Amino acid sequence: MRFFFLLPVLKSFILTLHIITFLLFSPLLILCISSFLYYLSFSAIFSIFLCLEYFRLTPLLIKRNGSLNATKKDKQENREHIGRSLQFDIRANTTILLDPSNHDDATWILTSAFIIFTMQSGFGLLESGSVSVKNEVNIMVKNAVDVIFGGLTFWMFGYGLVFGDSAPLSNQFCGWGSFFVTSHSPDVGWVYSKFFFTASFSTTATTIVSGAMAERTKFESYILFSLLNTFTFCFPAHWMWADNGWLAVMGVIDVAGAGPVHIVGGMTSLAAILILGPRKDRFQSQDKTPAFGSPTNAILGMFMLCTFGISGSKWILAARSAVTTITASTSGGMTGLFLSYILKKRKFHIDYLINSVLASLVSITVLMPIYLSIYLSIYLSIYLSI
Repeated sequence: MRFFFLLPVLKSFILTLHIITFLLFSPLLILCISSFLYYLSFSAIFSIFLCLEYFRLTPLLIKRNGSLNATKKDKQENREHIGRSLQFDIRANTTILLDPSNHDDATWILTSAFIIFTMQSGFGLLESGSVSVKNEVNIMVKNAVDVIFGGLTFWMFGYGLVFGDSAPLSNQFCGWGSFFVTSHSPDVGWVYSKFFFTASFSTTATTIVSGAMAERTKFESYILFSLLNTFTFCFPAHWMWADNGWLAVMGVIDVAGAGPVHIVGGMTSLAAILILGPRKDRFQSQDKTPAFGSPTNAILGMFMLCTFGISGSKWILAARSAVTTITASTSGGMTGLFLSYILKKRKFHIDYLINSVLASLVSITVLMPIYLSIYLSIYLSIYLSI
């Protein structure tokens, strides 16, 4: 059985890495403890449902027909029947053909990466629509900075820290080698596809934090953060996705970046808001919160942040992942509207809707697009939306 339950280890480590010093002096220690207890309760329920679901999962590891020394005829038959001849490299978070440089697979990986890259526009619209009008341009430029500096640093050293395999420096904690990405090998297309796909994840992990730091961070400081956050992403990504990563070796499954992307982005955001505090006048009144600068942009950004490119990157199972993704997001949106109607005296607030949908989309990236049933994805989406 795969080790489904080691993702909390990564989450706890990232949280500790970012805020342990702050907690020593923080008056918000009680808030942190209560949040941690909520997290434990969710982990317990999630683990129980994973156990129940495990006993009825359809096996995804499809073995080759015949021995390892298959004849050319056998290999040709495998290629002609793609649906039966896939082997799943879960540790690398990629579904690959028997030939890892297959053009169809590389093309789909690039297509998914393009979709993920357009999520930067979604983040920009969501964040610019959520801040005051005078800060809209500032937040959009910060999203551009994430791509510019985040993409450059990932090309320089990020890819090497994640997938570098140069002995003896490469180990289970950190990769080494393949810096300043270039390749002259026969698998050059596969190398570049994997680089661009992972780079889109890296910039997304940084962009997540920009919303948490909106309207209270100097532009120069944010540029420095976008440069350094690549380091924060690279180590968990190596643990999860590299062949020799210590979590990958133990069998941890991360289908679509729940650990390196969402946990890193979420825990970094938590550390940022604990240190920076809330925006000015954000909680001045318990009955009234600042209005959205542009509700239209915020909702449009929410739609562009749908994680079809992330969860659907396993192309042979794209249809199933699309169904579970859409059912989870709609369930979360329904929950958000219901909560707004109850808690806001029969009024619908778009912040409830947006936050619930995004929470559902994050929850779907762990295992549900491929491994879990639609019913379980709906349940967990509703739970996380609350």
